[in-house]
Amino acid sequence: MSNFEKKAEVCGNIAIIIVALLVVGVLVNRFIIHPVNPDGRSGIKEISAGTKVSLANMDWSKNGNTLLLVVAKGCHFCSESAPFYQRLVHEVSPRNNLRLVALVPQPESEGRSYLDELGVPIADVRSTSLSNIGLRARQP
Repeated sequence: MSNFEKKAEVCGNIAIIIVALLVVGVLVNRFIIHPVNPDGRSGIKEISAGTKVSLANMDWSKNGNTLLLVVAKGCHFCSESAPFYQRLVHEVSPRNNLRLVALVPQPESEGRSYLDELGVPIADVRSTSLSNIGLRARQP
């Protein structure tokens, strides 16, 4: 076996090892770190309408129809959804006697400031850990 063939074989073996490590990394990420739910959503828990959510100092019997908006400063999905939230506040909520409550993982003042930046005037902003309401999310 010539010197060139030996070098080619070593390079080929190194390439195989690198590809195998990449495949293992992708599989670990896909199935262990961020598993996909049976419905195809990756690591996202959906709370369906009517699910009871416990919040401190919230008397649900007095609230009627309440829509919880979970937003976080630094979340690009939240920022991109600002036009939708604005429409909810200005058009949908008044017509349907719907109370909007914003839940933020940051301090309440930061949450209010963030909603003001987005142009989403929600009167009731509450600071809570997302795990308190059964959600899991990456913090920005």
